[in-house]
Amino acid sequence: MKYTQITIQVKEQNEQTRLIEAVDKSVRAYTDTRGFPGLAVHREYKHKRMWTITHIHTGAAVGRMRNTRQEAVKDAMWIAALTDWDKVRSAGDVTDEVKQAVRRRILG
Repeated sequence: MKYTQITIQVKEQNEQTRLIEAVDKSVRAYTDTRGFPGLAVHREYKHKRMWTITHIHTGAAVGRMRNTRQEAVKDAMWIAALTDWDKVRSAGDVTDEVKQAVRRRILG
C-alpha cells in the first residue's frame, strides 16, 4: 500500500450564494494497485476520525464513513472487484448494477 496525495471532490455551501457546490480538496490517501486499483482510502474530509473510499480519477466518493482504515480497505477491495475502476472516467461509466451493489455494501 502506498501513501500519496490525491484530489477529492466535496460538496460545500458557498458562503455568499448559499448554493451547494462541488469543491476540489487535496488529501493524503492510501492506494494499492493490486488490492484496490483505481480507488483510494483516506480519512474523511470533515470527520477526521472516520475513513472513506474515493475514486481516484474523478475524485468522487465511492464509500463513506468507516471507523477504521482496515474496514475501509476491506470495503475498497470488495468494491474494486466489481469493475475496472482505472477505466472509469465518469459516473456514466459505472453500471447501475455496480452502483446498487456498492450502495448495499456501504449501507450494510
